[in-house]
Amino acid sequence: MNAAREQLVGLLRRSPTMTEIAEYGGWSEEQVQDALTAHDYRYTSDLNVTWDNASNDRVSHDEGLDWVEDRMLIDDLMQQLGAREREIVRMRFFGEMSQEAIGTRVGVSQMHVSRLLRRSLDTLRASAQTLDLVENSTLRGIA
Repeated sequence: MNAAREQLVGLLRRSPTMTEIAEYGGWSEEQVQDALTAHDYRYTSDLNVTWDNASNDRVSHDEGLDWVEDRMLIDDLMQQLGAREREIVRMRFFGEMSQEAIGTRVGVSQMHVSRLLRRSLDTLRASAQTLDLVENSTLRGIA
């Protein structure tokens, strides 16, 4: 069941519901609930996990998982950019380098770095909106 859950996270780009896990694995929802309960007893319980009684789904409020999911989406979106633009975006937003420092490293002016960043962010924003990712994730910050 853990493998099914991991595969669904990759496919859905979010934590799957108990219903989705059951359908994917060909199990009943009761079997999935029993397995998840058993798993929870095996490890220290996460205080951020609750059950949605209306839908009988497990709901996680794990901010770390949200960050991982968003990072996976960003990595996918970054594939829309060329190698140089990807590296510039990584240096600026993940390496927290100044535009001037990036320009020195890649051999262009700070102004050119600024133009490349704007163009790259426009491309990422358009791709995210096309895939309807902005509305459904914490990626709203790039919109």
